[in-house]
Amino acid sequence: MEFDINLKSGTGTAALAIVVAYHKTFEGHRFVYSTGIKVDREPFKAGKRGKALNAVLKACEEAYKLMTEEGAVINNKSLKARIQLVRDRMAWVDDELHIYDGKKIERHTIPISVNREKLTGNIQLQLQKGRANVKNVIDYAVSDGASELFGFWNSVLDGKIKTRGGKKLRASTVIAKRQTLKILQAYRPDARFDAMDRKFYNDFTTSMREKGLDENTIGRHIKELKSVLHLAAANELTTDLRFSYWPVVKLSNEAVPLSKEEILKIVDLDLTGTIADVRDIFIIACFCGARISDFKQFTKENVTVKAGITYISYVAQKTGTSVSVPINPIAVKIIDKHDGAFPKMIAEQNFRAYVKAIAKEAELNDRVVLKIRDGKPTYAKKWEAISPHSSRRTFASSLYYGWFGRPMPAALIMLYTGHKSEKSFMAYIGASNADIQKRALEYFDIQPQMKVS
Repeated sequence: MEFDINLKSGTGTAALAIVVAYHKTFEGHRFVYSTGIKVDREPFKAGKRGKALNAVLKACEEAYKLMTEEGAVINNKSLKARIQLVRDRMAWVDDELHIYDGKKIERHTIPISVNREKLTGNIQLQLQKGRANVKNVIDYAVSDGASELFGFWNSVLDGKIKTRGGKKLRASTVIAKRQTLKILQAYRPDARFDAMDRKFYNDFTTSMREKGLDENTIGRHIKELKSVLHLAAANELTTDLRFSYWPVVKLSNEAVPLSKEEILKIVDLDLTGTIADVRDIFIIACFCGARISDFKQFTKENVTVKAGITYISYVAQKTGTSVSVPINPIAVKIIDKHDGAFPKMIAEQNFRAYVKAIAKEAELNDRVVLKIRDGKPTYAKKWEAISPHSSRRTFASSLYYGWFGRPMPAALIMLYTGHKSEKSFMAYIGASNADIQKRALEYFDIQPQMKVS
């Protein structure tokens, strides 16, 4: 992407310099960023813009490079925030404060009760020093401005408070807890430990329901809130354990895996560029069962060959377990096409959109059930229901039904998927009682008997 300096239209002798770039990811395909610098219209020349404007352009290029390397979603809003971060070394992104030291970005979730203007000023003063101690400034503001509950919650996210098992929180868990914190703060900015009774539960879940959240999403937020409250009790910050009796609703969604024929249709699509890379990632995942969060970490070192069999080996981020899966020649061929490496992963939001576009291109138009709520099914075309997680369900289903080889018992497949019970595994792949009985019949040694007259 190329950034250029233009002048804002007008009739005065002085004009505001703006940065302009064009790309399909931007709204209206045009990106405009105000430099805050005024210059004389005449004799302004883009090739002789001066140190200040050159510094702005350099910041734009650095911001874009950082976001590209991270696989971050790039749009008008996110790129402006990142440019501001590079220029000022700090920027607010929704409820997060980002600090940039020229190498890495630190992200701090700031409670809504904290005075942002005051905190921003104090951090700017620190950044002007040779050795800035930004963390102390943030810690002071958070502990001073947050309620007891939210102050503790942020300490959990920052890793200051250990889990009950003493383990470090996984990155995915931190994200989930941060999302719940944001929703809880918006609902009740003054939430306290001693307010966590059944009435609070009823009112909070009703509020989320009125905002259109699905029952499973509501259940997930209640689960995260309960885990923080249990941790607070373990740290002797509360003795009120009424929250322990809150139910956590988890309704089953219908499994939407691909069939063998659909996998092959997607493999045969004539695609190029980024969408082709996404297709390749998705198909490899269909044969190794890795979550997309795990796939982000894959390199050539994850592929090994033993006795002529190609394996993909990795440590699952969600469970911390080691997995080594022998993969189908279809996946091996894709890896070989990329010279033994894996296609570059993009931002998950964009990946999700590309997966649906690929399924639509493959004409996966069958009507499927997405979910059943209160006895009423919700339908969609299959391409609309496909998501990155469908690859993992496809992996489990293909092994169980033997689409590319012999059918495998559920107990063995669970070694790769990480399911703890066969009941949850069967629900995961959407196996019906008829499917299970048909599979069971294959293991009986029954020979056809001739009718005797």
